[in-house]
Amino acid sequence: MQSYFVAIASYVVLYLLMTIVRNTIGFKARWPLTLPFIVIFGGLAGLRDITVGADTRLYVEIFDHIGHQQAMGWSTIMTSKYPLYDLWNIGLFQLAPVGQTIIMANALVIALIMQQAILTYSSQIFLPSLLLVSLYFYFYSLNISRQFIAIGLLFLATSYLLKNQPKKFWPLYLAAILIHSTAIIGGLAYVVYRINWTRKRLGLALLVVVAGKLSLAQLVSWFTTLFPRYGIYNVSGETAATGIETISTQSNGGTLLMNLFYLVFVGVGWRLLPRLTPAAHAKLRYLTILMTLAVTAGFLFAQNVLVTRLLMYFTINMVVYLPLVLTTGLTMLARPRFKPTVTIPVANLGLFLVTLVPMTIQLSKNIAEVLPYRF
Repeated sequence: MQSYFVAIASYVVLYLLMTIVRNTIGFKARWPLTLPFIVIFGGLAGLRDITVGADTRLYVEIFDHIGHQQAMGWSTIMTSKYPLYDLWNIGLFQLAPVGQTIIMANALVIALIMQQAILTYSSQIFLPSLLLVSLYFYFYSLNISRQFIAIGLLFLATSYLLKNQPKKFWPLYLAAILIHSTAIIGGLAYVVYRINWTRKRLGLALLVVVAGKLSLAQLVSWFTTLFPRYGIYNVSGETAATGIETISTQSNGGTLLMNLFYLVFVGVGWRLLPRLTPAAHAKLRYLTILMTLAVTAGFLFAQNVLVTRLLMYFTINMVVYLPLVLTTGLTMLARPRFKPTVTIPVANLGLFLVTLVPMTIQLSKNIAEVLPYRF
C-alpha cells in the first residue's frame, strides 16, 4: 500500500514543480501539466509485476497467444470480438515479444487517454487526476486494462460532446467498441446529449432504470448471450432472487456508500443549475443528468458486479463532475470575506482527503488484487 501513497506524494511534488517551471518560462499550453500523472502513475502501472492486478497475468498470456497466432492472417482479426485490441497486441509483439511490453503499453495508453480527456473536459487537471486514483479507478485499471482503454476512449469522446464537437465522438466510440464490446453501452452518453431534457423525460428515464432492476435476471441473460465471456458473473447460489454474483461476494463492498457520496454532489448540482447563466449551465446540466442516471443505477444494482463494471463507462465522469460542482458552488457563494481564490483550493484539498478514506479501505481489502505491489 505504501508504494501507492508514495506515488501520490511524488505526483503532487512533480506537478507543483511543473507548474512553477511552466509559469516561470511563460508557457501557456496546459499539456505539460499532464506529464506528471503519465510519468508517475503510468510508469508505476507499466512497471508492475504480472501478480499486480487480478487479470494482469491473463493479459500477458493473451498477448503471447495473439502474437504467436498472427500468422493466421486477417481472417482471425475480422472474426475477433476485439479486433482493434488484437491489432494492438500484434503490433506490440512485433516490437518487443515480451510480456512486460503489453503491461507497459496498456498502462501508458490509459494514462495518456485519461489525461487528454481531463485536459479537454475541465479547466482543472490536478484534482481530477488525483480523483482518478482516490476514487479507485486507477486501481481497477491495473486489473481490467482492456476495458479501461475503452472506458478512457468513451471518457474522451464525452468530453468532445461538451465542446459541441459530436463528430469526434463517433470515431472514439467505435474504437472503444472494437477494443471492448461492452463499450456499446457508452452510446447512452450521446443519447443523453441529444435529448432536450424536461422533468417528465428525466422521470421516464429513471423509471426505465427501475424497470431494468425489476427485470434484471432477464437482462443479464440477454447480455451474456450477446457477450458470453460475462457469463462468469451469472452464477447460482449467490443471490436468491437472480443467481447473479454480487459485489459483496467478490469483496468489493462499499458501493452503496460511494453512491451516497456521489448523490450529495448530484443534489448540489441540481440546486446550482437554476442559478447559472446559459453558458455555464450546459456542461453542469449534462453531467448532472448523466450522473443522476448513473447514481440511481448504482443504488439499484449495487450488489451486481456486471452492472457495476458497465456503469464505470459513466461514473468515470465523476473525476471531473465533483470538482466542477465544488468550484461552481463556491464561486457562486463568493463574498468579500469568502474569496474563491482561497476557499476553492482548500475545498479541493478537503475533497481529495475525504476520498482517500474509501480508497484506503478498498486497498486494505485488496480490491482488484493490486497488493502487494511488485516491480
